[in-house]
Amino acid sequence: MKSFKSLFRSQLPMIIVCLLALTFSSSFYQRGEHTKHRDFLFPDSLIVDSLSQINGWGRKVDIYDQSLQLSIGSYIVPEGWKVMQDIATDPYNGSFQRFSLDFIGPQGEFSRMFNSIAYDHGEGREQPWRDTIMHYLQPELDQLVLGDFKPSERMQRNKRVQEQIQSAYHQGMTLTYREADISGHRHGKAYRGTVLISDLTQSSMPTLGMLSVSFAICPEEQFPQMMQTVEAIDTSFQENPLYASCRIQIQEYLAQASYNYLHDDFYRDEKTGELKRWSERRKMINYSLADSSCVCSYLESLRHADHYEPNDSTPYTPSNMSDWVPIEDQNNW
Repeated sequence: MKSFKSLFRSQLPMIIVCLLALTFSSSFYQRGEHTKHRDFLFPDSLIVDSLSQINGWGRKVDIYDQSLQLSIGSYIVPEGWKVMQDIATDPYNGSFQRFSLDFIGPQGEFSRMFNSIAYDHGEGREQPWRDTIMHYLQPELDQLVLGDFKPSERMQRNKRVQEQIQSAYHQGMTLTYREADISGHRHGKAYRGTVLISDLTQSSMPTLGMLSVSFAICPEEQFPQMMQTVEAIDTSFQENPLYASCRIQIQEYLAQASYNYLHDDFYRDEKTGELKRWSERRKMINYSLADSSCVCSYLESLRHADHYEPNDSTPYTPSNMSDWVPIEDQNNW
């Protein structure tokens, strides 16, 4: 039977790809967990609709990571639309433990984002793409038809996405966006929509990738208007720099922890000051971020930085999360 270290080494390329993808998680083309038919309702999810009017077009809606207790960023959504979200970072590996993000329109429009997944596409990418999309969409649409993939024109018009593509390139990675038309029936009514994928690969491991999927569907007659609205929502996203920095810090911590375990390096015990080997810790790669002094200290230093001015110390609720401010108490990590 293989030892954990041998098994870990055999899985290292995929783990590295997963860690690299954390850098781009704050771009918010991260996708939520697959959910069965619920008539667009998520009773266990957190509903957040800010009341502030923005240019008469819609409302600012903050997207919130419940584990890190930080705002991820905000979207502007038009009047009549709702946002359903339930997002939390896993404190043991830095990936999303829960991710559900839906945009729901008043006339049957429905857009959903899914969490990123790592995959090995071997000789071809498109079949894993199609298999994943069919898995996500078949519970939502009957008689589902998935068209051919083509470069995403709306992502080419999105300045933030183009900056992400350039950033990936300078880090030795390739980030591509593709779209395909979809059609089918829901509750006996003809629906039409589009599915968007992003594919992140590293040049040194070209057969491994991180795949992100989102889709938008609506009654067939609403399609042109829905696509304009979805693109406007996508373009409106404003990232919280504090959250992005925190995710990068988590990535660096996990990468170092994995490296130290593989090489069985020494570390200094935070309580006793003694030098110990990582293998003695017997936590494998599941180092709890809740116990990580580097992440906690990092967040604490940001809270006391000159540019950081918390407006209160009230725990987060949908009605008071209106700024880029994490709550003061992080004992619930």
